Amino acid sequence: MNSESFAVMTREQTSQREKVTQPIKKSKEQSTTIPVIAKRGSPIPTSSTPK
Repeated sequence: MNSESFAVMTREQTSQREKVTQPIKKSKEQSTTIPVIAKRGSPIPTSSTPK
């Protein structure tokens, strides 16, 4: 395998990895920020929110 095709392969792998990790980062941020907002004293208590 020559270095040129190897570089293309690694570039594709990293772009695929970024696509996979970005949604995970977003979901982690959302799940951590929601409890923080509730702890700060949100107007609606999380225990008695209407469903």
